Amino acid sequence: MSLSPVFCYNKFCIEILLLIKGKIFYLNFAITNFVLK
Repeated sequence: MSLSPVFCYNKFCIEILLLIKGKIFYLNFAITNFVLK
Protein backbone atom coordinates (compact mmCIF):
# COMPACT_ATOMS: atom_id res chain seq x y z
CA MET A 1 0.00 0.00 0.00
CA SER A 2 1.78 3.08 -1.25
CA LEU A 3 0.55 6.61 -0.64
CA SER A 4 1.42 7.65 -4.19
CA PRO A 5 -0.81 10.54 -5.34
CA VAL A 6 -1.79 8.53 -8.41
CA PHE A 7 -3.70 6.08 -6.21
CA CYS A 8 -5.15 8.72 -3.88
CA TYR A 9 -8.24 9.83 -5.77
CA ASN A 10 -10.64 8.02 -3.46
CA LYS A 11 -12.01 9.84 -0.41
CA PHE A 12 -10.32 7.57 2.12
CA CYS A 13 -6.79 8.13 0.86
CA ILE A 14 -7.35 11.88 0.49
CA GLU A 15 -8.55 12.06 4.10
CA ILE A 16 -5.42 10.19 5.24
CA LEU A 17 -3.17 12.63 3.37
CA LEU A 18 -5.04 15.61 4.86
CA LEU A 19 -4.76 14.07 8.31
CA ILE A 20 -0.99 13.65 7.91
CA LYS A 21 -0.63 17.24 6.69
CA GLY A 22 -2.79 18.42 9.58
CA LYS A 23 -0.61 16.60 12.11
CA ILE A 24 2.56 18.07 10.58
CA PHE A 25 1.03 21.57 10.70
CA TYR A 26 -0.09 21.06 14.31
CA LEU A 27 3.38 19.85 15.33
CA ASN A 28 5.01 22.90 13.71
CA PHE A 29 2.49 25.18 15.44
CA ALA A 30 3.06 23.54 18.84
CA ILE A 31 6.85 23.67 18.49
CA THR A 32 6.71 27.34 17.47
CA ASN A 33 4.55 28.22 20.48
CA PHE A 34 6.85 26.26 22.79
CA VAL A 35 9.95 28.05 21.47
CA LEU A 36 8.36 31.49 21.66
CA LYS A 37 7.26 31.12 25.28
